[in-house]
Amino acid sequence: MRRGGADNRRDVRLPVRLAATLRIYRGRFDVILADLSNHGAMVTGGGAMPVQGDEVVLACEGLEVVATVAWTVGANAGLALHRAIDAAAIIHDLRARARPEGDEP
Repeated sequence: MRRGGADNRRDVRLPVRLAATLRIYRGRFDVILADLSNHGAMVTGGGAMPVQGDEVVLACEGLEVVATVAWTVGANAGLALHRAIDAAAIIHDLRARARPEGDEP
């Protein structure tokens, strides 16, 4: 069955908003992980960003996953992950790690 509309993503994107890093052969980029799905992610940066086609390592609170930059628009970049992940479980763990000790969920 074909999906309607222009957005043909395979998975639901889950909002996350956590500090992250993109590592690439020519340096590193500090970004905000804006959303995450089982096969992709969107990051927002404050300056220069990798270009479409670059292979990067997305690192966030212990998560490290290899991805290819699928698109860039301004300070935003979409990443296609090289392996599927369980986005909901990872986001739960990332938020727990980012929460200061003693804070309730």
